[in-house]
Formats: sequence, C-alpha cells, structure tokens
Amino acid sequence: MVDSHWLLRRMATFGDAPALAQDDQVVGYAQLLDATEQAAIFLRNEGVTPGQCVAVLSDYTIDGVAMFLALLANCNIIAPISTTKDEEIRLRLEEGCVETLISLSGSGYGVEPVPNHGSHEFLDTLRDAGRPGLILFSSGSTGKPKAMVHDLDRLLGVYESRKPRSMAILVFLMFDHIGGLNTLFNGLAMGAFLV
Repeated sequence: MVDSHWLLRRMATFGDAPALAQDDQVVGYAQLLDATEQAAIFLRNEGVTPGQCVAVLSDYTIDGVAMFLALLANCNIIAPISTTKDEEIRLRLEEGCVETLISLSGSGYGVEPVPNHGSHEFLDTLRDAGRPGLILFSSGSTGKPKAMVHDLDRLLGVYESRKPRSMAILVFLMFDHIGGLNTLFNGLAMGAFLV
C-alpha cells in the first residue's frame, strides 16, 4: 500500500522522524504509515472500493490522518468533515453525494452507508480516470453549504518537489479547510513535525 502513491513513498523515507502530535502522543512517520496500513485493511474489510465518495468525520488525529491517507491510496473521493453538528453533517453528506461515512471513536473506526444522493459529473470524471478526489465545503453561511470538488493528485502534485526539512509546523486551520489541508500536505511532503 505504501508504494501506491508518491506521498506515501516519500513519507516512508522519513522513518522514525516525528510526524504528528496528538495531545501528549507523538508518532513518527513509520508509525503513521503503520496506522495508514491498518486503515487500508479496515477499508478493504468494509468493502470500500476505489471511486467511492467517503466522508471522514474527524480532525487532525493520528487515526484521522491515517484514514485520509488510506483513502488517498485507495483512490477514493474524500470529504473531510470536522463539524460535530448533526444538521451540518447531514447537509454536507447530501451536497457531496457521499456514499459512506467513516467516523472515529476511542475504539477505532465506525462506518455507515449514507443514503444515495446521486452523483455529479465532476465525481464521475474522477472515477472514470481512476483518480482520488477531495471535496471541501463552503461554510453555508448564506444557506446550504456548497461542495467544491478537487482532483487530489493534481492538488498534491504541487508538493512533490518539496525538499525534506526538519521543522515543526503548527496546524491551526481545520481538517476540512483548504488552508489546513495545504499545511498538512506540505508538512508530510517535507517530513516536518505537524503540531
């Protein structure tokens, strides 16, 4: 699974260097990739197939980042959701044409199918090309949140030329915000320590 995407191959070269902090726990890149492999096994066992649109209800937890990376490697269309408000979650699942919801709990991952809300030509284009996607949502401050679909490989391609740098980066924007994800992608591509 680690060989399936350039970002995961790059992360493997950073070994035990610190990757991510969660509360008082720090995990290295090797540990984060192990957690990613466990998330990939979970996806296979749950029947999550490439091209499915999957929402991840999480924040910058070790398991949340590992699940995101496993979905990337599986060529899924990923919709990260950080809110805990049921109505906001429901609206995002509907607007994003999400098929499966993965949530994190203290005991691991939970998965539930989402009632089919159809598809969209942008999602179908990603599926047909076998490319992973990313769905981000507007705030919904003027009504219903709007989904924005990105080709995740194209988005990540910007970071492929990053040189390794041993530095700590503070992640303060949300897991479902483009700025927060840009910080995450940049940090992982450089081998930085994300705090």
